[in-house]
Amino acid sequence: MRGFRQRSSGIFALAAVCVLAASMTAFAETTDSAGGSSPPVGVESDNASASKQVLQARIQELKELSASMDAVQANLAKVAERALKDSDSAPSLTERRRYEQLYAETNARLGELQTTRTEIARLLGQLETQLEVLKHGR
Repeated sequence: MRGFRQRSSGIFALAAVCVLAASMTAFAETTDSAGGSSPPVGVESDNASASKQVLQARIQELKELSASMDAVQANLAKVAERALKDSDSAPSLTERRRYEQLYAETNARLGELQTTRTEIARLLGQLETQLEVLKHGR
């Protein structure tokens, strides 16, 4: 049961990343498509202010998600290490294979998590660049 909770926390983190990435993509498309027409005087500064606030909120969410992913990564590393130790001391070949399979799957999840973290860092950089553009004008 303990292993299930540890796996589910990793799955929830990956799901959160997917949802957040989708919302950022939608936001980027919205800000890109809004540049076609000029808004009435005064509305532009309101839109820029709202866009800045949304970007700042998304940046903060990504930073928090990245921090929580650090904890998930540390937890997965502990699970992998424990599975490796348990496979070495397994009393039967069947049990040893189960621990080795757990170790392999956990390492695969660690690889996926690292890929996701790299993508989050890339998205964070894009959002911070967009925020700087909004702050300093185009």
